[in-house]
Amino acid sequence: MQRIDEFENRISDIREEVKNLNTSFQTMFEDIKKDLMDIKDTTSKNTNNIGESGHSPGYSTAVVHSKVLQEVSERQKRSCNLMLFNFPEENVEDLSKAKPFLTDLIGSPINVIGASRIGKRNKNGHQSLRLTLDSAEAVLRALRCKRRIDRSLGIFMEADLTTEQRNELNALKNDLKDRQRNEVSDLILKYVNGVPKLVKKNEINPLS
Repeated sequence: MQRIDEFENRISDIREEVKNLNTSFQTMFEDIKKDLMDIKDTTSKNTNNIGESGHSPGYSTAVVHSKVLQEVSERQKRSCNLMLFNFPEENVEDLSKAKPFLTDLIGSPINVIGASRIGKRNKNGHQSLRLTLDSAEAVLRALRCKRRIDRSLGIFMEADLTTEQRNELNALKNDLKDRQRNEVSDLILKYVNGVPKLVKKNEINPLS
C-alpha cells in the first residue's frame, strides 16, 4: 500500500513538472513573438526610410526571421544551464562540489550532469561556473532558492542568459530605477516562469 502511495505521489510530481515546463515554454514563446513583432515594426519603418542609395538601413525580413530563430534556439539550448558566480575553484572537480551545494540549497537531490568554467577570472581568481542540469524545470527550482545562499559566501546564482536576454534584463533594471526615482515603489524585479519582469510586491507566485 505504501509503495502505491509513493507511486501516485511520483505521478503527481511528474504532472506538476510537465505543467511547469509547458508554462515556461509558452511564456518564452510569447516573449520571442513580441520581440519579433517589435523587430518587424522597426524593419518596416526602416524600409520606409530608404535613402537615395536605394538600400534600407535596417535588416531584411529574411535576416530578421533568421536572427529570431537563432535566438529561440539559443534560449532553448541554455534553458537547462545554471550560472554560479564566485564559486570557489579548488583542487576538486567542480561537478562533485556543485551537486551537494545545490542539494543543500534546494533541500532535495538535484541531477547535475555537467560543469564547466567560462569567462574571465574575477578579482578573487574564480571563473564563472556553468552547470547543466537534467531539465529546465530543475533550473527553475534552483533559482527559486537562490536567496537562501549564505551572503557571507559571496556566491551568486543566475540563469544562463543570451546577450539579448541580458540586454532585456538591464533595460528592466534601468526602468525600475527610473520608477523608484519617481516614487513608484510598489514594483520589484522578479523572475516569473524563468522570465524577468517588473511585478507588484504582493504578486502571487513570483520566482525568487
